[in-house]
Amino acid sequence: MTDAIRTLTALQTLYADNEVQAISPQDLRDGFYSSLGALPYGTLTASGTLTDDQCVVSVTAGTVEVTVHLPSALTTRAGKLYVLRKSDAGAGGTLTVNPSGTETVNTAATKSITTQYSAMGVINTGGLDWVGFTLALL
Repeated sequence: MTDAIRTLTALQTLYADNEVQAISPQDLRDGFYSSLGALPYGTLTASGTLTDDQCVVSVTAGTVEVTVHLPSALTTRAGKLYVLRKSDAGAGGTLTVNPSGTETVNTAATKSITTQYSAMGVINTGGLDWVGFTLALL
């Protein structure tokens, strides 16, 4: 049987109540593979709020601004990582990262990317400020 990458929500549901010890060996392997073997990857083509099941997100902005809203740092686990990449060359297209409420990224209210293939990461500190960093183009 092939190991499967499962979302955090699916794993939490599976492991939530295991008093009857109904987790199969395959489910256990899937849990390890999901948490250690790969980062969940997805895409966005319109503004939206990230979820706990997402990690690496490729954003196509085209010629408009796409705003990626971060979930509240106070309700997201400390250490949660998001990597966001602007994947298109659309003129005027901007990827804007917008923290929740009064939260910030490196003390800024928002951060933006305008260059194709540029990427940034944000890590939840558990407080009101996400740590933001840029990723170099290869």
